[in-house]
Amino acid sequence: MVAYVSMEGGGTPGTPAPPDGEIPASTAPEACDQTHPRIGQIAELQTFFHDVQGTAQIIDDCTVEIRDFVFDGTGINVQIYGGLGGNYDLDISMSENLLLPGGYDGETIYASLPSGTTWDDVDGVSVWCVPVGIDFGSGQFR
Repeated sequence: MVAYVSMEGGGTPGTPAPPDGEIPASTAPEACDQTHPRIGQIAELQTFFHDVQGTAQIIDDCTVEIRDFVFDGTGINVQIYGGLGGNYDLDISMSENLLLPGGYDGETIYASLPSGTTWDDVDGVSVWCVPVGIDFGSGQFR
């Protein structure tokens, strides 16, 4: 499944901003069912590298919304990854590459669970540098 990330008031991650500096608006992904008991749980992202910050909230059976997202937009291949028990090296990619010239400064982004994965398989999210296996910032849902 191709993971989907969008930004409220922002552009598609990995796509350079238009020449005038404005980032085109996009919308949240289509909603999934709302049956999982973890819906509504929140994870505060702890900063490790690249100024990562934000508040992640499970909004439906397959989507997490990350509000006030801050990330300098640099790295090699940086994605939202799901993890279990603080282990994010499980190859649970929830987004496309987040690299963005100028980075993110308080945006809202969305990430989706891959097909066949539920919130039973994921209890936290990380801004994960895929090739290096480094957690730039992460949090556990509570």
